[in-house]
Amino acid sequence: MENILLNVNEESVIKYDLKGSRRNRYISNKAKGAVTLDNNFLFDFKSRPIPMQYSMKRLLSIAIHNDSMYLSKNTVIDYSLLVVINHNTH
Repeated sequence: MENILLNVNEESVIKYDLKGSRRNRYISNKAKGAVTLDNNFLFDFKSRPIPMQYSMKRLLSIAIHNDSMYLSKNTVIDYSLLVVINHNTH
């Protein structure tokens, strides 16, 4: 797995660990650089979707499908999506 945060200013990014659940998925005392959860994501973005280009959305959908198929074939049911948003992109 690649380190997607290599050479990135940690203070300029927000990280979310998304599982698709709202139960016990909120961190109220967020530390700088901490990974937050589903309800933090919903609150921070006011429950609005993040716009992305069609090609990126398609690649993400394919990756999620492939991961889900692999996990299903190996009888694993836990899946998380790490979302990293860099506020310093130009």
